[in-house]
Amino acid sequence: MPKAGAPWLAGCHDSDRAVSKAAQDALKQTFNTPEKIHNVSRVFQKDILEYCRDVIQTETVQTLSDERSVSKDDAEATYARVIATSLAVISNLLSELPIEELDKQKETYEDLLREEKLWDAASHQDVSARRALLRLLRNCLDKKRGQYTGESDKDELPYLCADSNQTYYSTTSRLSALQSLLRLSALTRPARLLN
Repeated sequence: MPKAGAPWLAGCHDSDRAVSKAAQDALKQTFNTPEKIHNVSRVFQKDILEYCRDVIQTETVQTLSDERSVSKDDAEATYARVIATSLAVISNLLSELPIEELDKQKETYEDLLREEKLWDAASHQDVSARRALLRLLRNCLDKKRGQYTGESDKDELPYLCADSNQTYYSTTSRLSALQSLLRLSALTRPARLLN
């Protein structure tokens, strides 16, 4: 189960609705109560994070698609979909698991958030990759988990919005980036730091 759990949960967050529904239905059929489904994330958190980290660190457009038989646009779309899915899985863990569980993998979360390829999603042409990264950032900030946002995030935030004037940035993407920055701003006010 440790090796199958991560791809299975990734399937639940796939942007293809048919894939997502099939994975969710299979998960509900196998683990027939909400508590059991929640326990999958809790029990296999480390394996799930390692899977997502491996995807983010090692996968590329070329490793996921053979451009001899797939168009460049389709290969890019596949890569964006896989990265967005991995980011969504990590974000989901942050939003669903209690702090005590997150603390068990604190170092892994910190390593993931220091991964340069993760932050490349901020300027990806595919909106799903950008949205997934911004959702992940918002979930980190919502948890008020300074240790999960890492010291490097302060340096990454300008990068996050550096290309926001590009034509592929929609109003929704700009709004999502702004919401993330506002949450960071609220989190780093001196009064909040004392609480």
